[in-house]
Amino acid sequence: MTTLIDIDSKTTPVNWGLIKSNPAKFWQTLGWVVPVVSLGVIWVMTRIMDVLPKILGDELIYSTNARHTALADSSVPNYLFNMLYSTTSNFGYGFYSAAKVYNLFFLIGFAAIVYFAARLIAKPGVSFVVALLALVGPISAYASYFTPEMMFYFGSAVVIYFALRFHVRTGAGKWALLGLGLGLVTLVKPHALFLAAPVLAYIVYLAFKGEGNTWLKAVVRVIVFAGTTLATKFAIGYLIAGQKGLAIFGGSYDASANSAIKSGGAAIGGAVTDPNVNAIASGGAVGTTVWQVLFHISYMLMFFAVPLILTGIQTVRAFKAKGEPTETTKVSFFLFVALIALVLVSAVFVAYSSAFGETLQNRVMIRYYEYLIPFLPLTLLPLGNHIPKLSKGAKWAILAGAMIWLVVALPNMSTIVPPLFTDSSMIASAIKSGIPLAVFAALGVGMLAYWLFKPEVGSQVWLFGFAPLMLLVYAISCYTNMTVPSSHVGMYTGSSRWVHDNISAKDRENIVVIGNNMQNVQAAQLWLDTPSSTGKMVAEGQEVNINDFPEKGQLILAIGKVALTGDGFIVKQQDSWALIKNATPEEVAKKK
Repeated sequence: MTTLIDIDSKTTPVNWGLIKSNPAKFWQTLGWVVPVVSLGVIWVMTRIMDVLPKILGDELIYSTNARHTALADSSVPNYLFNMLYSTTSNFGYGFYSAAKVYNLFFLIGFAAIVYFAARLIAKPGVSFVVALLALVGPISAYASYFTPEMMFYFGSAVVIYFALRFHVRTGAGKWALLGLGLGLVTLVKPHALFLAAPVLAYIVYLAFKGEGNTWLKAVVRVIVFAGTTLATKFAIGYLIAGQKGLAIFGGSYDASANSAIKSGGAAIGGAVTDPNVNAIASGGAVGTTVWQVLFHISYMLMFFAVPLILTGIQTVRAFKAKGEPTETTKVSFFLFVALIALVLVSAVFVAYSSAFGETLQNRVMIRYYEYLIPFLPLTLLPLGNHIPKLSKGAKWAILAGAMIWLVVALPNMSTIVPPLFTDSSMIASAIKSGIPLAVFAALGVGMLAYWLFKPEVGSQVWLFGFAPLMLLVYAISCYTNMTVPSSHVGMYTGSSRWVHDNISAKDRENIVVIGNNMQNVQAAQLWLDTPSSTGKMVAEGQEVNINDFPEKGQLILAIGKVALTGDGFIVKQQDSWALIKNATPEEVAKKK
């Protein structure tokens, strides 16, 4: 029977002095690293640059807040994101492409952090492979959008990396600095605050693995880290926006969250008409949360069963082991606790989404914690014997548990979970690939079984065989089902771009966009690039009286199958859209 071998960080240090100690090797390494990374970046660019807005109205909100709203008046307290991405306005109507370039730099930085995290436990070559997979993998899809995701992912990765570098003797001062860092990330996206929970658990774990005054060390470090995180977030928020900057999430989220909590989830499922959503929401907040956890873990078991199970085993082992934890044990503990915490947070958020004015109960929102997934392979990197000492019974129990979990979740997951790249690019790619989810589940369970019973080579097969295969499926499906369709300029994009290019900013100030799909209407608003625009969705063929919009001289952009009545002047008309200037009957008669 084999046992797990941990590699201490001292055996594989990051050689920062290589350029001085061995310049020939440095330049030789750089000679192949730069071309490979460049090809990876070019490949990502070909997939993201032509993609049109998809996360709507989020992208509209973020663009408006960053580019057209005073920093203190932002509806969401992501002030650092707004400060940086406000500069995309310097590129004129190329602001959307500029945001993608910014995102691309954060993606490269994210991959670099994954590399340095891998170097804590593995040699450069293997670490580079993991970092490259992070660069070109599913997470790169989020570089397409005008959202804080990539900047948020990079900041969160930096916090994780330094947390993993800390050890049982790390003093309160460094934990305060880490709290400062996390506090800054919350000003990119408030959801970064969720990362505090696993970090706090990690602090307690390290404190109890040290010697002397265990409780005191744990309490002091927890208070210092949590206090610094909150102080950074709220102090900077207050300096920027006053009382408004003290909100946790801002906008309607805080008020809706309080209302949802007070109601005990009474609103859940109350106004749901979509049968796919209702199939989950009918169970109330608790039932929805349970289904959400089933869906999230099923996704992990299909694609990441081997590193997921290993982190769990290592975490159990970590509590039993005496003495200072090794680097591999630290990585496993942190990732396992972080996944549990963030899966639960995502599940609860979706369960209560009705209280926020959304119906998300059947959607699997992996993007809330997707920055954790590229770190999962780290536990497999010390290549060698990769399975703790387990009995055959324990191995079969693990395998049976995974199979039962998937059997329960997959029927609903295959029928009611929508394949949305905005929620999870990997799940969307899998569902839209034409390959049944059951096949992915069978491959994942099969890989888990092989690893359990053939530990000597199982890790290598997963890292260098299974993972690249899944990445290839993702890449093909993502390109054919997201990149190509999303680069098509339809009537909503075409009409709004015409209006932007031919109508002055002043005349566009009170424009109303009417269409048959709200997301498409919001996409049109984004391209109009007019913060005072409003959007209205109507059913196909529904009659709309333009004179119901009170302001004289107001422009109405009607797109799709909309029946217009009332008095006005046609400014521009095409087969699929019309731009109309509102008017009174007297003005129309005078014009005639």
